[in-house]
Amino acid sequence: MEQNLIGGKIMNKFEIKKVNRYTRASHDGKRIVCTCNAPIRVFHFSWSAIKCVDCGKDIKKEDWTIGLTDKQKYKWVWEGRKGHKTLVKRINTSLVDVLDIDINTSDYPDFCDSFIIEAVWHDGTDLTDEEYEELNDDGEYLYAQIENHLY
Repeated sequence: MEQNLIGGKIMNKFEIKKVNRYTRASHDGKRIVCTCNAPIRVFHFSWSAIKCVDCGKDIKKEDWTIGLTDKQKYKWVWEGRKGHKTLVKRINTSLVDVLDIDINTSDYPDFCDSFIIEAVWHDGTDLTDEEYEELNDDGEYLYAQIENHLY
């Protein structure tokens, strides 16, 4: 497990692998991430460098990283009461790095009006609006991140 300086804090990177000569793509393609943190999907690796859509630079194959899969990003959890449980997709919060939080200290110690402003996946890609909403709705995770941010 590597460590990376993100947003002034040292964050643990979770098994981020570089593209190499043994990397293969499935028939659905493979998501790779540029050095500028822009993700793209490729369907083969028979190239030595490829132009990033976001930054416009030619990036060597070895400088790209393999993006996190949905299987890594999300976990399935049974929720509900006994006899009426449903399977719900939840974010794997151990793979999220929170960079900035808006902390409202007027309602200390509850912090109920606080929310996450900026967060990224460990591979450097941004979260979607739905993922931000789910993280902000998870009270235990949000409170733990506020404590980490404050102390």
